[in-house]
Parts: sequence; C-alpha cells; structure tokens
Amino acid sequence: MRLEVKHQQRYSRLELLARSILGPLYIAVPHVIVLAFVSVAAFFHYLKATFTILRSGEYPQDSHSFLTSYLHWAARLHLRVFNMNDGYPNFGIKQNDPYLTLDFDKYDPDRKKILLRTIFGLFYIFIPHIIVWFLRYILSLIGVLIAFFIVLFTGKYPAGLHRFQVGTLRWMVRVLGSLFHLEDSYPAFNGSDR
Repeated sequence: MRLEVKHQQRYSRLELLARSILGPLYIAVPHVIVLAFVSVAAFFHYLKATFTILRSGEYPQDSHSFLTSYLHWAARLHLRVFNMNDGYPNFGIKQNDPYLTLDFDKYDPDRKKILLRTIFGLFYIFIPHIIVWFLRYILSLIGVLIAFFIVLFTGKYPAGLHRFQVGTLRWMVRVLGSLFHLEDSYPAFNGSDR
C-alpha cells in the first residue's frame, strides 16, 4: 500500500477557521451521511471479493477499484477534518485529490489467508490494532489542536506533526485494506510508509 499526503507550503487561515468552526456542518455531516450509504455498497464488494477469491483465487477488478476508491474518499475527508490540507473534499468514489495518493498493489491472493482473515480478522487484526491505534489517535487529536494554533499564527503546518498525522491515517487505512483483502501481509503496528 502506498498512501502519501502532500504537505502544503502555506495554509489558508480563513479556510482553517471555516473548517474548524463550521466544518462539522458543511464537511463532516454531508460526507458521513453519503459515506454511510456507500459503506453498504463497500460491504457487498467486500463479500463479492471474498467469495470470488475463495472460489477462483482472483480478486475482482471492480471490487478492488471500488474498495480502494472508498478508502480514498474516507482519507480525503480525514485530511480536511484534521486540517491537514486546504480545500473541500470531493464527493464521490472516483474522485482525485491534489494532495492525496492512495494505491494498493495487486497481488495473487492466498485462499487460506483470505479464509483465515475473513473468519478471524476481527480478532487478530482489527481489535489489537484498534487498541494500540486509539492511543495514537488521541495524540493525533491533541496534534490537531496544536496545529490549529500554529497554522493560525504562522500559516504553516509543522512538517513533523504533519508526518505524524499522515502516519496515523496510513496505519488505519492499512488495517482496513488488510481486512478488505487489498493487502496480503499483516499490517504493521505503525504509520510508516514501508
């Protein structure tokens, strides 16, 4: 998996204030409502991918594309809610973002791993990761507050804090990609780009 987020040179203080004050109304609510419906379609693509892989050993291209695009949309939303990039996140599955790159490499799925992940993935992937990731997420929320004031006064998002926030997002996307069978290996307990 490759998830990269472009670090802007300058950030708009006006957009920062608008996102921070009104963002829940004009960004989060509409996107979350639509994404909730799209999540139903994502679940069916996950089921289709799982049964197709178990039956034929092939990952269906349309499901791979849909699930990757679904995670891309969620990541676009995360970037704006966490004030990591300016601009409004595009609605829709097949949308690009000038700041975000997200790709999952194609691989030959191992049916045994897919079956194991389907039955026990919640227990041996999601639960251990969410417990550790949640601690990092709390630090990320504190980082959002710190970055808000730094951007408000300087117009720049600290590079180290930006990398940390991208790592938090990358970690969760990697875990979800593994659960969606988009990744073959067990996800690392970190947000590194390796």
